[in-house]
Amino acid sequence: MNREIHPVYDVILKMIVLIYGTSFLNYIGIEKEIKSILGVEFVTLTGKKYILDFLCQLDDDAICHIEFQFPSASPKDLDRFFDYNILSQVQHQKLTETLVFNFISSKSKDLTIKIGKSKSFHPEHFYLGDVDFETYLKNINIKSKSNIKLTEFEEMTLMLICICPEWENKLETLQYM
Repeated sequence: MNREIHPVYDVILKMIVLIYGTSFLNYIGIEKEIKSILGVEFVTLTGKKYILDFLCQLDDDAICHIEFQFPSASPKDLDRFFDYNILSQVQHQKLTETLVFNFISSKSKDLTIKIGKSKSFHPEHFYLGDVDFETYLKNINIKSKSNIKLTEFEEMTLMLICICPEWENKLETLQYM
């Protein structure tokens, strides 16, 4: 897997989340509404700049932080995400919850870092490979033949399937449409 493509995946997913907003959150399992989209750039007193992938305030006033990790999150990434959470919580004075969007591995959902003796940081994980693309594609094929409008979930599925490594050799399914 070529890591140099990571910025492309980041841009595609950032565009999807900005276009679809709350529907994207629902698609990845967050059943809340976006109240507002927040800035993602933080600068510390020492001048170090941090840029998060996506940050928003939810309808329950919690802060939602999403990181798009290609190919998948590693233990060293969790240190960085924890730093992002602290920066966000200080800036916004609210609890920040992190979700890591993984492309090729569901194993990173088990990653945890210990903080002292009694605390740990264990963000939620979404694995693109868990999406039931086959069922979505069957529905999309039926709708496209009948000229029926696709749902937002089906539209997102078409975009996500194109960047899902496990489906890169199965895209002929889309050409049938």
